[in-house]
Amino acid sequence: MLEDDPKMEPKSFGFFSEYYVEITWPSGHVDKVQSFRDEAHARGWITQEGPAWIAKARGPRR
Repeated sequence: MLEDDPKMEPKSFGFFSEYYVEITWPSGHVDKVQSFRDEAHARGWITQEGPAWIAKARGPRR
């Protein structure tokens, strides 16, 4: 993970046990990706899809 990579954490909505992934950028901006049926699926998304999501969110580098 690079220093300018965001922090990605699974979080519970607090009802019905659904989860989302909270993505906190170094600037403090927060994005949310939802919804996952449980924490394991949210963690799986972070591992499998997270890097591509970050690259797309950043856009082309100059």
